[in-house]
Amino acid sequence: MTSSDNVARDPLLSDLVANHVAEAFRFWVSCFPGGVHTSADGVEMLETGISHPLGNVVLRCSLAGDAAVQKAMEIRQHFQEKGVIMSWFVQTHEELDKLPKVLTSAGFVVAGTAPAMLASLRGLPEDPVIKPGVEVREVLTGADLDSWIQTLQAVFQFSDELKPLFLGPCLKNGMGPDQQFRCFLASADGIAVGVSAIFRHQSEGGIFCVGTLPEVRGQGIGAVVTYAAMKAAADMGLERIVLQSSPLGESVYRKLGFQTVGNHERWSIKI
Repeated sequence: MTSSDNVARDPLLSDLVANHVAEAFRFWVSCFPGGVHTSADGVEMLETGISHPLGNVVLRCSLAGDAAVQKAMEIRQHFQEKGVIMSWFVQTHEELDKLPKVLTSAGFVVAGTAPAMLASLRGLPEDPVIKPGVEVREVLTGADLDSWIQTLQAVFQFSDELKPLFLGPCLKNGMGPDQQFRCFLASADGIAVGVSAIFRHQSEGGIFCVGTLPEVRGQGIGAVVTYAAMKAAADMGLERIVLQSSPLGESVYRKLGFQTVGNHERWSIKI
């Protein structure tokens, strides 16, 4: 099977992925101490005050034309005055059609792109081959949660102040199969080396926080820890699973049955 066999770009399916990602961010910020969620004047924003691209997000914008440019400039000034890094998600097909020109005019630049991917959970692919000594388990204890966040931090190189954004759901709501947010930890010879998580919303699951330590990349551990989240979603009776990939990870997810249904953009303030 070639990579093109797994590409089925579809604006509606791409929007489904975007909407799931938006729900996940709303959920995370709702569990973050002091997190602020505002929706007014055609713009939805999430703020934690942490100076990180994921800590402050413009999630949705329904404005267009001169009104959108003016609002974008106000938002840029808002975050510049606060002195924090932020992101503007441009993900739905309507936003991708109208917002790039608006954001460019307001002094924003593209900070990254992410393939939007989706897979059916009606019949999972075969389990990825697990190397001897590799184990994947759901995070159910405080000790495993500590290992999970430390590994996630080592993979993505973020500061300690961002930890509560990812830990909030587990600390506030608990851990286990009945939770909306569940974490998975991969270890090799007893050492934590990889992570993943799943967020459940309605009939879909979303995979987040997938990563492995640099020294074990290319050994299939990323696929194994991703599959654990997929299997958990299937066991919950969910119909589909979605994710946003890095460009390099796209081929790995295709081997697990994912299709690329679109491309999402993340914009930020031009420095």
